[in-house]
Amino acid sequence: MSPPSRPPGERVHATVLGNALVDEIVTGEGRFAHPGGAGLNLGAGLATLGAQVTLVAAVAPDCAGRMLRATLDRYRIALAPQPGPEVTARAIIHLERAEPHYEFSQRAYLAFSFDRELGELVQGSAVTVVNAFNYESPAQVAGLRRLLLRAPGWRVIDPNLRPGLIVDPQLLARQIESLLQVTDILKVSDEDLGLLGGPGDRYSVDRLLRGGAAVVFLTKGARGAEVHTARGDHLAAPAGRCDAIVDTVGAGDSALSAFVMSALGESMGRGGDGGRRPPLAGLTWPVHLEAAMRAAAVSCGQRGGPARLPVAHPGCG
Repeated sequence: MSPPSRPPGERVHATVLGNALVDEIVTGEGRFAHPGGAGLNLGAGLATLGAQVTLVAAVAPDCAGRMLRATLDRYRIALAPQPGPEVTARAIIHLERAEPHYEFSQRAYLAFSFDRELGELVQGSAVTVVNAFNYESPAQVAGLRRLLLRAPGWRVIDPNLRPGLIVDPQLLARQIESLLQVTDILKVSDEDLGLLGGPGDRYSVDRLLRGGAAVVFLTKGARGAEVHTARGDHLAAPAGRCDAIVDTVGAGDSALSAFVMSALGESMGRGGDGGRRPPLAGLTWPVHLEAAMRAAAVSCGQRGGPARLPVAHPGCG
């Protein structure tokens, strides 16, 4: 089954499987709280760029959860709620180093229900993006693989690895490899490649492409980003200019949302939404890389990730 054809100008639908939590950013200037989580940040980025977004995530019924729902409403992001804890998770992000250091108040990867409703949601989506996922759970990975096998739109995976949440690196690598054949775009950072490898071993982009990923979007922080494809393309772009870097939280989510929306716009403009998966071959990758780097630069010039609306609500302590 393929997504329904859309009238010209109608917004594409994007489904995001991820998380929503509160980011507490710790700097020498103090502590700043923002709506966050890779799923919410990515959804906010896609929605800002014109997508009709549904976030598949757990949102707790506490005060912080109500604030997260208000953020979703502000961005007009629909929520497909998943079972989760009664208390909203928090990510403590320390910016004393060149790169953020993350600590989580509780396990950030919750189980998704791969039910009929989620399958129907993905069936109507031009793109399904997965991040903040428990790749060390064989049952969850098996469910995700079945879901992506039936997805008619683009399948995008961002492992978004956090060292403090990894228990078994070798299992993690095997599980991610098992998803490569149902992945159209794999977004990885250079840090992700290091975490996927064991001692003395760094994953390579070629290894990911041989495993089945059609496109690898590699972000390299201040060194910019690259696109590698199964057809042998290798294109690089420098980091976008940011006159004053505030923090890099959410920069990867901003880059991925802009990359996907830019590339999908070109692909669907070529008639790729008429009953089959939008084509990836022959796209103007330098243009989409540039869009991603511009978005990342904007993110680095502001506090917090794309879902940076203030966390404030009467009655919250």
